[in-house]
Amino acid sequence: MNWNDLQRDLARGKLATVYTFSGKETFLKEKALGQIRSMVLPAGFEVLNETRLEDATFRQIREVAETFPVMSDRRLLTVVDWKPAFEGDSEITKQEVEALERWLQAPPESCITIFLMNKEPDGRRKATSLLKKSTAYVEFNQVSMAELEALSAERLADQGKTIDSKNLEYL
Repeated sequence: MNWNDLQRDLARGKLATVYTFSGKETFLKEKALGQIRSMVLPAGFEVLNETRLEDATFRQIREVAETFPVMSDRRLLTVVDWKPAFEGDSEITKQEVEALERWLQAPPESCITIFLMNKEPDGRRKATSLLKKSTAYVEFNQVSMAELEALSAERLADQGKTIDSKNLEYL
C-alpha cells in the first residue's frame, strides 16, 4: 500500500488494527499518524490513550496494546524502529518475532498499533517479512512534483495562506 491508498482508506473511515509505516517521506508518515490519531482519540483523552514506545520489547508492545482505553473505544500505540526488523539473530530476537507472529493472528481491536520505521528495515529479517505480510504495510516513497505541490498548497491553506502555482513551483 502507498500513501494514496492509505488516504483513500482513511477518507472512507477504514482503519486497520496494525500498520507498518516505512519509507523516506517522514513528513507524510507523521501526517498519516496525525490523521489516524484524530480519528481514533477523542479530544481531551489523547494523553490517556496514546503511547509511543522506542527500544520496545514485544512484551511491552503487547502490554500496552492490550491495555483498555480510557473513555474511548480505542487507543493508539506507536512503536518506533522495532529492533528485530533491523538487527540481530539472537535467541531473544527469534522469540520476540515468534511472539509477534502469534499476536498478529488476533491483535486487540481496541488498539491501533503502528510500527513506525524511521530507517529502512532489513528485508532479510523475518521480523520485516512478518510486518510486510501481516500488517497494513504502507510505503511512504518519494512523492512526485505534482503531489508535493498539492501537499504544500494544502499545508499553506491550513495556515490561512495561499500561493500561486508559479511561486509554489519555485519553492
